[in-house]
This record gives sequence, C-alpha cells and structure tokens, in this order.
Amino acid sequence: MKVGSSLLAGLGLMLVLAASRASAAPAPICTASSLTAVAPALVLTDPWIRTILPSLPASGYFTLANQTDQDATLIGASSPGCGMLMLNRTERHGDNDAMVDVDAVTIPAHGSVSFAPGGYHLMCMDAAASMQPGSRILITLRFKDGQRLSQLFPVRDARGR
Repeated sequence: MKVGSSLLAGLGLMLVLAASRASAAPAPICTASSLTAVAPALVLTDPWIRTILPSLPASGYFTLANQTDQDATLIGASSPGCGMLMLNRTERHGDNDAMVDVDAVTIPAHGSVSFAPGGYHLMCMDAAASMQPGSRILITLRFKDGQRLSQLFPVRDARGR
C-alpha cells in the first residue's frame, strides 16, 4: 500500500500545483505605462453626395474636423463609385461660378473645413449607374501624412433630399 499512498500523494500534489497555476493572474499583454489614450485625429461628419443627372458629375459634401495639434492636409479622394474623384472649389467670377481643381486642402489644428455647396466639394466624374438617391457610396480621403479616412456617403437628389 505504500506505492498506492505515494501515488495518491503525488496526484494530490499535482492537483494543488495545477490549481495554483490556474488561479494565478495571466501575464499582462501590456503594462499601464505602455497604454496611450488615442483620440480620433480627424473626424468626418455630415457626409452626402448630390447627384443631378447620370450624365453630370456628382458632388460630395462633408465637414472635416482636425482634433490634433498639427495641421492636416487633404490631398485626394477615391471611390469605387466614381471613375475619378477630385478636390474642387467653386469660385465666383463676376456673374459666373467656376469649378477650380484644388491640389490640397489644409485642415487647421483644432479647426475644421466644410465641403459645402458653393465652396469646397468633391467632384465625382463618371459616377456608377448604381449611384441613385437613397443609395450609399464609399469614399476614402487621403492625407499628406499617409492617413486614410473612409466613410459611406448617402446619395441625395438635386435638392439635397
């Protein structure tokens, strides 16, 4: 019976060791000193696309807020729903409005820029046939520092509805 008692004692010791390891806290993945609070740097709000006729370019509008201490520079945009998507600005020349291509738009630190009718806007050339009021289109904004920001833009009619 000494063998049986030794075997039981050994099994008991193994169970105690296993239980103590199971109750021990797992090793942390990161320590408190390695955590960083991350606030969104760029926030896009009120996105929408206005389509007038399938044969005409569509326009994209939104507000872009920069919550960082550094200026952000928007340098382009893309969408699978547009053959080409460009940064534009409407300029008044006498009695006429003109669309002007824009290479970049600076969003000031702790500021915002609105893309709205009569000002900055995205110009969607060769819009997909599926771009109809009530649908949504994915647009990705590209920034000088390499960041990208993607958002679904609801498509509205000529009156913005």
